[in-house]
Amino acid sequence: EERWLFDEMGATPFWETWEPLYVNASYVDGTAVALCVPTIITSVIVVTMACLINLQATKQTMNMPQVDVAHEMKVFGWANVIASFFIAAPGYTQIKFTLLNFHILNNRTDKKPGLFAGTFALVMLLGGFRLINYLPRLTVGMLLIYAGLP
Repeated sequence: EERWLFDEMGATPFWETWEPLYVNASYVDGTAVALCVPTIITSVIVVTMACLINLQATKQTMNMPQVDVAHEMKVFGWANVIASFFIAAPGYTQIKFTLLNFHILNNRTDKKPGLFAGTFALVMLLGGFRLINYLPRLTVGMLLIYAGLP
């Protein structure tokens, strides 16, 4: 039997996953955290180099020589520092989405797409699986294909 929607998933508030770590630190294995430090340092270096490469590619492709790379790197760094306090993965810039947005809007200064994407992500985070239950399979499939295109 084929259906348009996924099977319904149970809903839990998003903070319940992290509560045991903040309430009782004995759940955290210090040696495991220490063993992750070299990997974290390596990923910070790789993500920083990727950000520099992507910034340069964006400047060249969109003909924007006035972009302040130092300022962008500071913003990128602070965003990752703030994300680390919430046990999040480091951020990563994707030039293909920047260029796609530019080619669709033909505008370098419009902030509406970024605000829409951020609002959508926040709504999905706070709404959880209750909202995902009502997204058709086709929509989720198209998003996965779009994200995987080179």
